[in-house]
Amino acid sequence: MTAHADTAHSAQDHAAAVPVAVLDGLRFEKSELSEFSAADRTAGEHVGIMLAIIFCVSLVLFVGVATWMMSNQSEGHDPHAIAGANDEHH
Repeated sequence: MTAHADTAHSAQDHAAAVPVAVLDGLRFEKSELSEFSAADRTAGEHVGIMLAIIFCVSLVLFVGVATWMMSNQSEGHDPHAIAGANDEHH
């Protein structure tokens, strides 16, 4: 068995290996947490606005292209059409 697979060590052994002063230094202060929360909220709002703008622009473009395609349909003979497929004579 490898050293990584050895389960004889407990979580308390690992916690005891890290000095308490180091653990206290890794904790976030309440002001840091509130600043992070506010920044995260603002970033989320900006991402939401960006996605809404992208959706609206895409919708306008798709509707414009669909309208243009429907209004500019070819009514002439299509040279690539299969013979007999669009004949009006049945």
